[in-house]
Amino acid sequence: MAGAALTSILLAAPYADAAGYRSIVHEVIVPTDACSAWAMWATDEGFQSFFPGGPGLKTHIELRPGGPFEIFIIEGAPEGSRGCDDCVILGFEEGRMFSFTWTNRPDMAVRPHKMHVVLTFEPLSEGETKVTLVSDGFGIGPEWDESYEYFIGAWGAVMAAYETVIEEAAVEGSGN
Repeated sequence: MAGAALTSILLAAPYADAAGYRSIVHEVIVPTDACSAWAMWATDEGFQSFFPGGPGLKTHIELRPGGPFEIFIIEGAPEGSRGCDDCVILGFEEGRMFSFTWTNRPDMAVRPHKMHVVLTFEPLSEGETKVTLVSDGFGIGPEWDESYEYFIGAWGAVMAAYETVIEEAAVEGSGN
């Protein structure tokens, strides 16, 4: 699926308008149906299957509006600085959209502020889905510039890992 990887690179881009509104957009095309692609974000097991840290990663995802979407990246850190503490699911539609809040790293000045992440899942064929991640909620100023630059790469790495896990599962499922 080399074409999909190239698509990911070409379509991953920061966006800023004249008023300073900034978002980060990453798109990948994965060899699976939209409901399966969606479920990987909406469940503890699914998220752990691709997010850096793997199956040992501690997560707390409750699929309901306002439900927790907590990802504990830094084991042993104090509560509130373990990763994506106190983040919540904003909304979802199975197989089509998933949205949640996300925090900045504990060492960033803008840590108390939450960003938004919206994923959309567009079926391209029976076994192929375009997944688009949009992260926004970035303010203006040097501290926000640091956050924005960090998440351009971080979300890119997450989406690349997500794409790789789905591609490997597709290859295993085909018997190759």
